Amino acid sequence: MYNTHWIERRVNSQLELSPEETALRATYLAAQKIAFSLVCASNQFAGVNSPDVTACATIVREAVNKPEKDRANAIKAAALAVLDRQTDFISTRLHYLQHAGAWESIRPTLVAQLEAVAISKEEPIYKVYGVPPYVDVDLCLNCEAVAALIDQCDLAVVEATQHQYSRATQKYAEVGFQKVFDALAAEVAGQNWIFNARCASRDKYSADILGEARVEKVSSTELPAEYLKCCALVTAREEFERVFCYHTSTSCRTFHLNGLHAFNDSQLSESLLAAMPDVPVMQRIEHERDTKLRIHGRNWRAHRDLVDRCHALFVKVAELLPEAVTEAAAIDDEKMRRRAQNLCLFAARRLKENQKYIRECDLLIGYRDNHSQDVSGAVGRGHQALVERIRSKEIYRPSSRCREQPYWG
Repeated sequence: MYNTHWIERRVNSQLELSPEETALRATYLAAQKIAFSLVCASNQFAGVNSPDVTACATIVREAVNKPEKDRANAIKAAALAVLDRQTDFISTRLHYLQHAGAWESIRPTLVAQLEAVAISKEEPIYKVYGVPPYVDVDLCLNCEAVAALIDQCDLAVVEATQHQYSRATQKYAEVGFQKVFDALAAEVAGQNWIFNARCASRDKYSADILGEARVEKVSSTELPAEYLKCCALVTAREEFERVFCYHTSTSCRTFHLNGLHAFNDSQLSESLLAAMPDVPVMQRIEHERDTKLRIHGRNWRAHRDLVDRCHALFVKVAELLPEAVTEAAAIDDEKMRRRAQNLCLFAARRLKENQKYIRECDLLIGYRDNHSQDVSGAVGRGHQALVERIRSKEIYRPSSRCREQPYWG
């Protein structure tokens, strides 16, 4: 019911909206936004892998019982699997608790306002005069929607909390989460972090950021505005993902595919050789080649600038990450510190994911030194032809008058 619309009063309705109904409407619309996030977080938390001590010990036990030649690698893989489970559990739990707390804070107000609207304070007129009761259909349907929203959110909370974990399980999971964050803090504080971030999308370099930190499974979160560094990191990451969206990667891929067929230099060269020694035909073929080169160069430059802008925003996020990590580690409140650490891990995971797509787009578009002489020569010849047209007065200002029609008498 989190997507159920509130039934608005008609313009010509005889009933006016009471203050209680107006307040209920505002709270209901606010609760709908919380409900959507709460249901999604609840489903995610209910399906997360168990970080239970016995379950994690079972994974390690299977690795210990491997043959001796495979035992060392199996134990390492088991340790990473346990760490992934613990980190995924804590980050997903933080994500759920944030929305569950928002729901718990708004639920009493919503219930009180629903009670004030649904239960009429006036004595029903049919009990006095025997008149059939008047039913406000819109109001009844809105109250039913509010009640269904409360039931759905309560059910989501129950489903998310039906798996109870012991204190030992949560303690070990928190230690694992802290270990992942410490690995991220050590990596972003490294001497070559910014250099690697700047070179991350360039295939000719071998730099790979976030190669050590385990940040694959982390949920997003939110923080109050007073945490400036973390909020700046969130803003930069959202700006980067807004620019480097699905349309950008699709556009780069389309440019690459069209560029393979739009300009065939070998075919034009064969046509040029076949046209010898007919000079007018040869000039026409060269003019066609220059035109295609200029179109291709213009499209390439536009996409190249777009990828460079995405890379600049990528570097901006990487530059803000160390300061946000430091701010998150220095927060005294444990609840806020966990949320800030989760936010930094999520930003690091998005960096790790987007690095692959930037490199892919970088390869599809091509580097700046791949289109130097041919495109520059075609652009230069086109500009020279334009200068000659201007000097020879072949370009005139367009006239606003209608062209005179010939009279055929």
